[in-house]
Amino acid sequence: MSVHKDTKRGTWYVKIKYTDWTGEKRETTRRGFAKKKDAQLFEQDFHRQKQGAHSMTFKALYDLYMEDIKPRIRPTTYRSKEYMFTSKVLPFFANLPCDQITPAKIRQWQNELVKGDYQETYLRTINNQVAAIFNFAVNYYGLPTNPAKRAGMIGKSHADAMRFWTVDDFQKFINHTTTPLYRISFLILFWTGMRVGEFLALTLEDFDFDKNLIHITKSYARLDNKTIIGPPKTPKSRRDVSIPAFLVDEVQQFIQAQHSINPNARLFETGKHGLSYEMKRVAAQVGIEKIRLHDLRHSHASYLIHRGIPIIAISQRLGHEKIETTLQTYAHLYPQERDMIIAAIESDPATKGGSNGGHGK
Repeated sequence: MSVHKDTKRGTWYVKIKYTDWTGEKRETTRRGFAKKKDAQLFEQDFHRQKQGAHSMTFKALYDLYMEDIKPRIRPTTYRSKEYMFTSKVLPFFANLPCDQITPAKIRQWQNELVKGDYQETYLRTINNQVAAIFNFAVNYYGLPTNPAKRAGMIGKSHADAMRFWTVDDFQKFINHTTTPLYRISFLILFWTGMRVGEFLALTLEDFDFDKNLIHITKSYARLDNKTIIGPPKTPKSRRDVSIPAFLVDEVQQFIQAQHSINPNARLFETGKHGLSYEMKRVAAQVGIEKIRLHDLRHSHASYLIHRGIPIIAISQRLGHEKIETTLQTYAHLYPQERDMIIAAIESDPATKGGSNGGHGK
């Protein structure tokens, strides 16, 4: 018998023997069940999970999925997924067997989410997480089909309107930003388009003032009140970003004003919260639209687009893994391209006399 009564605590516990993926015999104990039936259900689900049965509960599938992806993603990404599942998904599906979660049940869950006050892009992100975990079950645990895929999508992949500042907006803003640390932070973010985590990880060693370059090789994050310096978001996020001479001067002035600098320590000792607060405060003071800290990256991309910089160069500068990412994110900023195409066609002498199909005589 594997389920036992804990007479001291008045609860039930289960001892389970199993064979792990390497073929080794192992034993695990789980305590604290209020009822014997709860312990028995846990044991049944544990064996279904180890056997890879698609009749396991969604919670058991979630445990397998999170264990599988943990070494493959960044700790902050893992924590974000964990939060979304525990707060938005598990309360609805946790105890349901995976093979009983139908497209209709997925749509019921979607409808509950849609009732909430969530942004369209956040709804899409949560839905994508559920689709991903069921893909995992289809690929590795024999689930016949992905119910989330059949249920359809909710939300939007991109916001309807991207918010960004023009150069004029930014000049009004920066002229009223008097704290040196905040001033140099906003200048770098606006004029390079780097991610906030990439900026916060910069050290003195990352600046090449002879070539006017910043070497982006790492990213900063906070998790459980600890600083994490890890790799940037994607392999192509490792890059050199060129900076204009006026920004070089600003950075050097900031460095010269510091008492002492460890070349291998973070150069800009601030965080996202402090930067966001200052950004909102100054924006309100000067009367310009309040945007997010990340929107400075969009502002830089918008500036480059309107200066006629080729999209592939913008993609490389932003550190996007694929040019498709850049196109999908900023395609709406290219309405003038349609007019340029028509103007190019109509101004071509070969297209004159359109009565014969634009092929000339």
